[in-house]
Amino acid sequence: MINPKLIPGENVLLEFFENGQWWIYKCARSASIILSVEMIETSVSGSGIWSTSLPTKNNWRGTLEGIMTTTDNAALTLADLLDRCMNHTEMMMSFQATDLVGGVIRCTGNCYLTGVTQTGGFDNIATFNADFIGTGALTQSYSPIVQPTPKMYRYEYTASGSETGFTDAALKNKQIIFASKDGDSLSKIVTGTPADKELKYVVSTGEVGWMVPAEPGEEIVLGYQNL
Repeated sequence: MINPKLIPGENVLLEFFENGQWWIYKCARSASIILSVEMIETSVSGSGIWSTSLPTKNNWRGTLEGIMTTTDNAALTLADLLDRCMNHTEMMMSFQATDLVGGVIRCTGNCYLTGVTQTGGFDNIATFNADFIGTGALTQSYSPIVQPTPKMYRYEYTASGSETGFTDAALKNKQIIFASKDGDSLSKIVTGTPADKELKYVVSTGEVGWMVPAEPGEEIVLGYQNL
């Protein structure tokens, strides 16, 4: 089973904000954000062989890599990246990652493009690499999708003797996960007449039944979840 909290690479999106809207580079193949912390050594003479440090400033940078493209009115092109780089244009950036159930981690901040590399070869498609460095804070936001936690409940019934079932409204509209009679598992859940090792359960009424009459003091145990 795939972990729903995993983030596929295709669910990562890097965008730049211009003229009132967010723009992607449509043929980008990968993107990265690197956050680092500058450290200053605080070791003093006589403090031993291990150095000590303290954090000072945060800084961040990133990269974008993909296929070279020209005109595209719906996305950024290589010409757009080159223009912003050469003209020292400050840009707002968003780096967003979405997991399989819709939880979103997003980092935003302002940056400058500091380099654009163009690569072409006669036997392959032309590609590019762009580097950018952040200026100011990189702001993180996290919007988790809260999943309902399936809680398991335990129901116990003590037999008075000779009965083959009972009805309890508290058991209406449940999903029976497991059942046992005097420690023996009732592995199959049925709605009609139960056979040996079977449990009868009627979801609309909360009726429970079994085949062999109970002895006085026998424990019938149900594990269930709410529907």
